Amino acid sequence: MPQGTNVFNSLYQNERGALAIVSNIVYVPYGGHAGDCGPYHGWIVGVPLNNPTNVMAWATPATGGGSCAVGGVASDGMNSFIATGNTFGAGSTWSGGEAIIRFQTGPVFSGLTNDYWAPTNWPALDGADLDIGGSGALLVDVPGATPSKLVVSLGKDGNAYLLNRTNLGGVSVPLAQAHISSSTIIQAAATYRTSLGTYVVCCGNSTQLIAFRITPTSPPTITGVWTNSQNGRGSPFVTSTDGTNNVIVWGIGSEGNQRLQGFNGDTGAVVYSGGGANELMTGTRRFNTAIAAHGRIYVANDNKV
Repeated sequence: MPQGTNVFNSLYQNERGALAIVSNIVYVPYGGHAGDCGPYHGWIVGVPLNNPTNVMAWATPATGGGSCAVGGVASDGMNSFIATGNTFGAGSTWSGGEAIIRFQTGPVFSGLTNDYWAPTNWPALDGADLDIGGSGALLVDVPGATPSKLVVSLGKDGNAYLLNRTNLGGVSVPLAQAHISSSTIIQAAATYRTSLGTYVVCCGNSTQLIAFRITPTSPPTITGVWTNSQNGRGSPFVTSTDGTNNVIVWGIGSEGNQRLQGFNGDTGAVVYSGGGANELMTGTRRFNTAIAAHGRIYVANDNKV
């Protein structure tokens, strides 16, 4: 499956991120295997549900630039978005890495600055292996903010970046930036809204959940709100009774205490501390998230749910 001069090679490519269906096309992201092994690229592959032989794809021009985030492909209902990681040998010419990229149906990348963002220090991030692609693009709408349609990017450099979803801006300074974690951020983040505002929560500082609010201002800014330990490296997820009330942020003690923990969405106060002996899980793995359905929470572990 060629894309430009690149040919997809399954020996080097690894699919770790979540898939997305947008306009009847399944989008699949790819990066490299564990570590920077072999001449892999960041790929996004589009497979039409009604004609699966008509495959389209895009790949980073430079080697590397993997889209490895477990949160995978994001969508606003029309376009798909991925985050890419560090590239090799790009020199001073941006070649698809360390970026948030928006695709038209296909996937088709326009190459216009409206449709991608990379931090101005992307060459330094490349050199230090500090990927933007360790966490996927998180799409957030903030009523009252200008602009209100946003993308949150989280990096291995411990930073949260806030971007204008309508005009990502190319290689440029973001709308807002905050250093929120003392360790690398590699996971799937979540967003939620309460009567107090719009939040993002992620796993950083090794095993802590970190929540911040995005202010409804012009331009919007990032304000830290709470942190609390989830005793592991799972990705958070959120439940509520109606979308904004009784919000609980759930964390998983993956490769830690192996328990499910719940936190008040506004304050971070513990509302569920993992239960008793029968609630202890085994085989939970880092970066994984869980789902809530029909009054139950499901966690995928080693060979079991």
